[in-house]
Amino acid sequence: MTDAMGVRTDRMAQVVKEGQRLCRVGLCLLLSGCTSLPGFSELKQLPGFMDTPPQEEIQYDKTVLAYRVGGTDASKGSVLRNAVGKKIQTAQELKRFTSSVNREIVGVATRYTAYTLAGLYTPYNVATKVFYIVPTVPLFVAGTVLKSAREEAVETAYGSGRTHFMRGELKEALADWSRAIALEPELRAISDLDYWRGRAFQEDGKVTEAVIAYQLFLSYSERTRPDFFTKKFPADMRWEEESADIERRLSEVQNSSNGKVGM
Repeated sequence: MTDAMGVRTDRMAQVVKEGQRLCRVGLCLLLSGCTSLPGFSELKQLPGFMDTPPQEEIQYDKTVLAYRVGGTDASKGSVLRNAVGKKIQTAQELKRFTSSVNREIVGVATRYTAYTLAGLYTPYNVATKVFYIVPTVPLFVAGTVLKSAREEAVETAYGSGRTHFMRGELKEALADWSRAIALEPELRAISDLDYWRGRAFQEDGKVTEAVIAYQLFLSYSERTRPDFFTKKFPADMRWEEESADIERRLSEVQNSSNGKVGM
């Protein structure tokens, strides 16, 4: 009798535990908007639905001094970055990054139940999506136009800075590049802007600012030009060439500082 009651108690506890999991998943679905029509793909981004990327898919890419997922070709795979956008560049950083990724925490049955819950909302969301999307079409068109205008303004500011730099107008160049960053903060990661900022600071005698800019380039940038840039300059270099030039310049700055200390 006691054993039977114990078994029933264990079963009840298991049911309650599974119910709690379903409630948490349902709450996540509701709060994250994954009960919407395109939500099935978004479900995979919830904790417990995405495992840590297999280690064999993560490789160090020397061309950008960082780890990539999906290959070492500079044109393939995404560069791994931490929460603040800095590239994962050392084995220690990679270990911390992979350990922070949530592994699977829900069972298969619970997972498919979550998909079922999302599916039940599909008819409702088809209607609501149509109701909300149709009025936003003009806003989408306007947003596209504004995005194009912003990208053009970013490219113009970057190009103006490069032109001022070639003329030796360093303050004007730095002002243009500051405006470009204000318009598109991601420019730090997808362009060589910090390389040229470092060059301008160095030529202006501001060694500390130059070193910071160079280190920002090495820590964040993975490309020399954003995809939406169309204009080119004669002095354009590949990322590897600018990286090597920075290493040389940092070495010169360090040797110069050591020489002054020795004196």
